[in-house]
Amino acid sequence: MDVKPLCLIALALAHPAHAGPFELEVAWRTWMKQAGSDASTLAIIRDGQIIGQWGHLSDPHAAYPLASLSKAVTGACIMALVEDGRLSLDAPLSHIFANRPDILPDLKSAAAQITTAQLLTHTSGLNFDRTQTIFHPAWWGVMDGHDTLAAQSLTQIRGDTGFHYNNENYAILGSIIQQVSGGPVEDVCGQSVLGGLETARASGQFGSTLAYAGWEMSAADYARFADGLAPTPDWPIVTVAGGVYYGPGVDIEYWGEGDFISHSGSYCLPLTATKGSLFAQLPSGLTFVIIHDLCLTGYQYSDFYTTMIAAARVRP
Repeated sequence: MDVKPLCLIALALAHPAHAGPFELEVAWRTWMKQAGSDASTLAIIRDGQIIGQWGHLSDPHAAYPLASLSKAVTGACIMALVEDGRLSLDAPLSHIFANRPDILPDLKSAAAQITTAQLLTHTSGLNFDRTQTIFHPAWWGVMDGHDTLAAQSLTQIRGDTGFHYNNENYAILGSIIQQVSGGPVEDVCGQSVLGGLETARASGQFGSTLAYAGWEMSAADYARFADGLAPTPDWPIVTVAGGVYYGPGVDIEYWGEGDFISHSGSYCLPLTATKGSLFAQLPSGLTFVIIHDLCLTGYQYSDFYTTMIAAARVRP
């Protein structure tokens, strides 16, 4: 259901990003045409100001499903709860769900010892992801819901606790948000990290997967949200590979001039939906978001990032 991008290519370009929006628009249109996209939108924000937004056979102001870009919203929402003192990153699930036998019936199980930090960084040891198989309810038009999927996931036998990208980790985080806040994910996260973004809402088609793949909004509104993401010392971070790290819902690379933050995702559902999205926040202060209608491989996503970053770093 989601495509995890491969290690991004570290571009050996000496100049900082000074290009205007024109170069990125041209790169986006060229790449989308070559890839065969029928509908796409692009938004670019620099230092808090939208400097360009376009649509290719799509309304650039409309909301579209974001797939795995939803994870960054969940990550920011969890960190807001931590900052407010309502949640500890190190607290085991046995504490959080002590009174929820419907989600966690055995408080002494291995799964009960998983922490919020491990879920955020995909190091929980829950390494089977039914959402990436033919068993995903979305293939058959059935709502899954965070609590239902969390309960199913926590019956797994824990494997190794290395990095394993898994939507189910973020489904459990959705249940955690609801448990500690007493409200639905859409309301809690909408108010704490998406306040003021007019198009942000649960997707009518994928809303039951909200915490890991169910938000929708315009590219410009997501750019406004993503522009404010900034790793802090309390962020849980884990090494992925080749200089890429994973934090709360985002990939991170530490470039010489600052942090490069990104993520991407796709819904690749035959006869149902093909949607994709990606964002990148460059150290220069420029963030771009693209929403499209393609089912891309990790290599295609990496190629797209490379194309857009190269355009952004060309002097006008």
